[in-house]
Amino acid sequence: MPAIHDKTKELFNYEILLKKAPAKGKMVYWYKKLNQEYPKKPNCFIINPMKTSNLTSYEGTIISIPQYSFVYETGELAENEINICFLEFYKKSDMLLADLNTMFNGKAMQTGGLINISATCNNRTVVLSSESVITVKFPTKQFVQGMKLFTGIERTGMVVWQESDVTNSSTNQNYYMVKITKASWESCATTIDGPNTGSLTVTVDSAYKQDVRLVLKSMNSVITGEYINDRTVAFKNLPLGQHAYIISYCYRSDVPAFSAKEITISSSGKETLELQETTY
Repeated sequence: MPAIHDKTKELFNYEILLKKAPAKGKMVYWYKKLNQEYPKKPNCFIINPMKTSNLTSYEGTIISIPQYSFVYETGELAENEINICFLEFYKKSDMLLADLNTMFNGKAMQTGGLINISATCNNRTVVLSSESVITVKFPTKQFVQGMKLFTGIERTGMVVWQESDVTNSSTNQNYYMVKITKASWESCATTIDGPNTGSLTVTVDSAYKQDVRLVLKSMNSVITGEYINDRTVAFKNLPLGQHAYIISYCYRSDVPAFSAKEITISSSGKETLELQETTY
């Protein structure tokens, strides 16, 4: 079958990656491990923890780290060179491939970027001390008011976002600036609220367990739905009138399969997705 060439470059790139199917014999949910098969490259730095460090990563994230910020998990100050790494997710295609979402308590969010921060010293994990605060600037080309910090907690292979009371403190509309106290998953985001919301039910082939995502066209948002039976996925509290893409993907008879459809969110939309095998 022909490959699915979506109108957007991001979704096309996503389909291209799906063509690179893992070897046969992998579990059905191989797509859950796409970020392990083709991991996003981290941006790593070696810093002197006894000095202040100002770092700019691949995709423009700026991180300012005060001196004496890192300690071992035992609480002992880390004094030798620190290896600190950042994973950045600004594109919706990157979020999809890493199985990330922009959801908070069942509500969709739009994000100014997601990052993951990790650090080691002498091959041992180090964390921020209880007194330390790192400043992070997320670059943006389209400034959105009301952005604040959300911290991600990994649960059963997924990142679950929790609200922080830290708001964007930047007066420069080229970036969002937040202060963080943990080296972990962080997102500068805001919930998509409003009086006019819609819903969507998507019917899929029940023979194959699929991941189904809703990607908003004009907002940086990847929304997860909920299976209400073996062939129906429900999405709630969606911004009415927004243009979006429904995407589903899975592994079918040893071949990766993908489906995408462009829609406009209505008060109670219903759609059906048909998987097509990707080409090699």
